[in-house]
Amino acid sequence: MTAAQKKAASSAAARKRVNALIRAVAENPEGCALIALARREKIRIRLSGKPRAVDAVGLFSEDDKAIDLERSAKNKDLTEVLAHELRHLWQSRIIRLDTNGLSAADAIVQRRLTEGDAFAYQIRFQLAPAQDEIAAVKKALTTMTGKKKAAARKEFNKLAGSMEMKAFFLTMQSDMKDYDGQTIKSLKLKLELAKLCVKQRQLLDKIPSKAKKWERERSKADNTLKDLYNEIAHPRPLDPKLPDILREGLTQDCPKYFRYQNVANLAAFIRKQIPKNTLKQAQGLEKKILTVIKNSGVIAPRRG
Repeated sequence: MTAAQKKAASSAAARKRVNALIRAVAENPEGCALIALARREKIRIRLSGKPRAVDAVGLFSEDDKAIDLERSAKNKDLTEVLAHELRHLWQSRIIRLDTNGLSAADAIVQRRLTEGDAFAYQIRFQLAPAQDEIAAVKKALTTMTGKKKAAARKEFNKLAGSMEMKAFFLTMQSDMKDYDGQTIKSLKLKLELAKLCVKQRQLLDKIPSKAKKWERERSKADNTLKDLYNEIAHPRPLDPKLPDILREGLTQDCPKYFRYQNVANLAAFIRKQIPKNTLKQAQGLEKKILTVIKNSGVIAPRRG
């Protein structure tokens, strides 16, 4: 078999796996609706090594218009992961959340909300077959009487509560360290970018030439610093639509598993779930970026 034939065979096998995963997800009515959404939005679903490179099993990329599933994972795991990534697609295209220009604290809050919701939905999707059993138990309780009914109802409510999206979401909040870390990593990269632009600007200032080439480079460095400054010094508020993602299902009439209607109150609740050191580190990095930019003279006038 030639290299081209091997590549074609591998591609065909990957496509076959992906199609099997899509069919498995589509067996669930909501899964079917999400697959239809992916098709309408022309989102490619593919196997690749991209998720593993960032210690993930699945990735939804708005820029690439693709959902990448880790090719080395087992199909039974990828079915639920695909549901998770499709929930992110739903958050992006149906709720249409704005993700850029947030403060560090709000970026952590929003990521915890979107990821916590996607994981909660993933578990709910995985346990969907058990919902019929829960409904049957609930119906059987109506035939009971007296003290037994009260005790059984209490036990049932406790069990049912442990299988609700709210319970899954809250459980995930204690396992968001990696996602908080992504925001910290992003801030560190912005700090390095600010330092690099300042250094470039200092070098360009030493060039006596007024050639358009150097003026363009100086302008690019200045504009990058101004954009970073405005993003951090004047962040936009959290999207007021943020509470809308916290639904049991996909449609407007689905009950919200958190009763928060106000984004400020919801954000305040989530902030309490974030380790204080994480918030302190993120806000400290923001201050460093602003200091680097202010000292460059691009925003604040030079002294002396």
